[in-house]
Amino acid sequence: HYKERSRKHPATRVFQALRIEVNGELRELEALLQNVGTSLKPLGRCAIISFHSLEDRLIKNAFRGLAEGHMKHIGKSLPFTAAQLEELKKYTIIKPFPKIPGDIELNANPRSRSAKLRVIEKKGGIKHEIVF
Repeated sequence: HYKERSRKHPATRVFQALRIEVNGELRELEALLQNVGTSLKPLGRCAIISFHSLEDRLIKNAFRGLAEGHMKHIGKSLPFTAAQLEELKKYTIIKPFPKIPGDIELNANPRSRSAKLRVIEKKGGIKHEIVF
């Protein structure tokens, strides 16, 4: 019986795959991710929550591509200091690993178990500190 091995019904993944394909969810996400870099203003942030590994992989790779994309055009053998390379970066991934729900959230909302939050920020502009 499937409940002995897993909490999910065996057909869950099949219906998930059908929903993703019929709704074009991955194509929509890819279109969004292609425009993230040009849509953000300096110091603007893009935060995306994914709910399964296919989405998360697309987001992770897109954010990594933005954060490291400039490096493709620079020869690795050129003598750059770490500080100079950091200056060339136009985007920063806010946390290297996604934020996942904590125990309190999981107890209150078990369906959040697969959620992952990733955030990227465009560099530039002047940072304003808000003092209360």
